[in-house]
Amino acid sequence: VLGLRYDRQCTLTVAASAANATAAARVEVGCLNIVPHLQPVGYVLRRPVLTDPSQLRVAVANCDGTPIAADVSIEWPKAYGSAAVAIRAVYRGRANETRLHIAYAPDTYVEAMALAERLRPRAARLLQSMAEWAALSGNWSAVERIVEIGERSRGWPIVEGLVLWALSNHIEENPKYWLQPSSEHWLRFAEVLSRYPYATYVAITVVALAVAVSLYKRRRQIRYKSAANQHSLSGT
Repeated sequence: VLGLRYDRQCTLTVAASAANATAAARVEVGCLNIVPHLQPVGYVLRRPVLTDPSQLRVAVANCDGTPIAADVSIEWPKAYGSAAVAIRAVYRGRANETRLHIAYAPDTYVEAMALAERLRPRAARLLQSMAEWAALSGNWSAVERIVEIGERSRGWPIVEGLVLWALSNHIEENPKYWLQPSSEHWLRFAEVLSRYPYATYVAITVVALAVAVSLYKRRRQIRYKSAANQHSLSGT
């Protein structure tokens, strides 16, 4: 076994002799640098957040930076959460391996960050922290439910406003997002609104009509009393 150390590309000439026979070979040796190119959707504790393997490209280069057409294999995580991506490059008998530490997340991460921009400031910060914690832990159940409700309410202006208000209340009442929510009444309220937008509009219309009728009757009573008072004064 022959061990070599080198820090630049070079040519190795190997010669072997036995009796009257001699054989020689020239072997090119050099660095095999693995250079990952990332397109993360965010960062959590300095870890890039990736939601799809297409967001990671790998280049291989010599010591001087010259690209090499090496065979590259990438072992992607099998589950969401904090993980290490194993990268291996092989070129003409040379091999190099490295591990890239990432936070592997579903598209829910991007959707949660977008939803946070529509919430009240404090609720927005908590939802962002919740999504970051989920990106590391791999536990997305709570975030997925909130995002699903928020996305379902899109396109229903009045309903959407009520849903975002209720979601903000729920998030702010449960700031310890890594624990089981202590109460979910606002979340259930938002879910009902998002599931039945037509019924919500009907209910709002009925309430508005009831308020309008009540105000109309109230004004008529005031006008009647005022007219009666004026009539009594003129009679005296």
